[in-house]
Amino acid sequence: MIGIVVVSHSVKVSEGICDMVEQISASGTGKLPIIAAGGNSEGKLGTDPNRILD
Repeated sequence: MIGIVVVSHSVKVSEGICDMVEQISASGTGKLPIIAAGGNSEGKLGTDPNRILD
């Protein structure tokens, strides 16, 4: 299945985008996985390549 991974330097931004997309699209029915992968491994600004790969 094809899904979307939202990557941002901010955890809150990536989670907010996922929430918005789920509410305005058919993915709200669970048909399209949308995963937030924002922030670094400590939950601060940055990116975590392992989180993105997972």
